[in-house]
Amino acid sequence: MGASIRDDVVIPGLADDDERAAFVRARRRGVSHARALFPRNPAPGDDVVVELTAGPDAPAADAWVDVEGERRPLVLAGVEWDTLVWGYVRRYRGTIPGRATGAVHYALGVGDVQADGGRRQAYVVGDDGAPPWADEAIVYQVWVDRFWPVAGSGPADRYGGTFAGLVERLDHVAALGVDTVWLNPIHPSTAYHGYEVTDYMAVDPALGTLEDFDRMVDALHERSLRLVLDFVPSHVSDRHPAFLAARADAASPYAGWFRFDRWPDDYRTFFGVPTMPQLNHDEPAVRDHLAQAARFWIARGVDGLRLDYAGGSTHELWAELRTAARAERADCWLFGEVVDTPAAQLEYEGLLDGCLDFQLAQALRAAFGYRTLGGVQLAAFLDAHEAAFPATFSRPSFLDNHDLDRMLWLTGGDTRRLRAAAVCQFTLDGPPIVYYGTEVGLSQALSIKAAGDRHARLPMPWGDDQDGALHAFYRELAALRRGLPREPRRTVEADGARLVYTRGKVVVELDVDTGSAVVRDGADVLLRA
Repeated sequence: MGASIRDDVVIPGLADDDERAAFVRARRRGVSHARALFPRNPAPGDDVVVELTAGPDAPAADAWVDVEGERRPLVLAGVEWDTLVWGYVRRYRGTIPGRATGAVHYALGVGDVQADGGRRQAYVVGDDGAPPWADEAIVYQVWVDRFWPVAGSGPADRYGGTFAGLVERLDHVAALGVDTVWLNPIHPSTAYHGYEVTDYMAVDPALGTLEDFDRMVDALHERSLRLVLDFVPSHVSDRHPAFLAARADAASPYAGWFRFDRWPDDYRTFFGVPTMPQLNHDEPAVRDHLAQAARFWIARGVDGLRLDYAGGSTHELWAELRTAARAERADCWLFGEVVDTPAAQLEYEGLLDGCLDFQLAQALRAAFGYRTLGGVQLAAFLDAHEAAFPATFSRPSFLDNHDLDRMLWLTGGDTRRLRAAAVCQFTLDGPPIVYYGTEVGLSQALSIKAAGDRHARLPMPWGDDQDGALHAFYRELAALRRGLPREPRRTVEADGARLVYTRGKVVVELDVDTGSAVVRDGADVLLRA
């Protein structure tokens, strides 16, 4: 293998101890809210308690919260010495009186310094949280272009897959035992991967027409398969009409949609990529456009949205988009890609239904792929990780995805270790996601770090190129998941490489060294990896 665990699931800005210390120090020295509000998902009429901290760099002034133009004082709730910043950190608290159903906008600060660098704040009143069907979901992630070309192949970095081709292969998807399909971006884009959107309310012509999309939705629903779309709200393509208009005329109404440091050529981008200009979510018209786009797709039968780079968008956007999406369909599932710490992910409680579980992926890949985490350490992580999140916070799990080296490649082609990791994934809380091809042995020849992300996005193998035994195992695994008791997981043994836990009467035995896995119900073996 050409990859190191140091390259895996890297959180930007928190990649090593120095970066982490600098992050904590900066937050503690200034004025920070970090969405410390309770409850985060209030019912209509519920008061909401908000808190902020003010470190040694904060002004000696009164703290406040401004709720939609009405400013209220916060009171000093405590002071503590923080050795990391070598100074006192003050903690302030206040109450926002209960509001009616909908999005509530607010800001906090000390003196003339607004919390969190001026980040706009919001929460949602009266939302019931993740739909019940999401708790039971088994998700299959599909890259349409890579799945099944109807005829021929595409240009250099395209493979010719279409909506119609996916429909042709729905027997494979349904037989796998999943009930939800998540599609990577399907919008027109200037990049093969679809994450440089040029029109939020259209489909990539290479994949088909809107009518083809509608037929695909109908075909999925006829098979009782739900559909989740990848939605990319943080940035667009530099060929998006709004960005072209903004660069052509500084007085254009679209100029405020983006953040120009110096018009027209110096603008904020997605991780420094000039073809991906950031949207300015402080602009109401931007938030409205994205909310309307979400409603557009949900009205066409989409059951949920996977929200790309959710940490790069404001809380105001998520509050308004959530309200709009729920108005269109009360049981839509909204989960975000927040590649960050558990504490940072929990800041989205009440704004999103939950977040993709990157911490779990990191642990499972370390244990079964890189072999740097033993059974004892994995058990300790799982016990703490599950206790850290409320049961109402949706945590879709995965072993690999389009941004990570495939799990089978990490194991050196050892399907037994892949199976053991999958057993662990499918017997934990959180809806499991299977990345297309993982279930039939799709791997790669080179690491993403060495050769680019295309190597984790190769076309789906079919026929004799598939690992039939692995496919059969995944079908058994989905069936096992369906019958798994909903009782909490409990660790009963952790010794060296060995980890044993229960879900009700079901016992899961794992060995991270040998890659063995057995699931039992009493004397009966339900599944063996």
